[in-house]
Amino acid sequence: MIEISSENITFDFIHSIGSEEVHINHKNETFYFKFNIKSSSNKLAIHTNGAVDFSIKTPPVFQRSTWGRLIDANCIFIDDKTVSDVNDKSFPTAWLLGKKK
Repeated sequence: MIEISSENITFDFIHSIGSEEVHINHKNETFYFKFNIKSSSNKLAIHTNGAVDFSIKTPPVFQRSTWGRLIDANCIFIDDKTVSDVNDKSFPTAWLLGKKK
């Protein structure tokens, strides 16, 4: 697992990640990603999680992240912070809505 501030992310950093979980700190909040970077591909696939079964997984959750090695593209798997932060077991999905202010 790698931790980095959003201000320190460069193209060189992204290209050096390979297959790694990365926690990005931005404005006093941490966002969770899992990367599968392939130097041989110029394609990009972004994946988010759907509903989370908290009896099986605990946040951060990177659903389908094992598929990254099978897909002919660079893959970024995003943990949905709305699900992770709210942790509402009665409705464990949020589609990246965010939080109320």
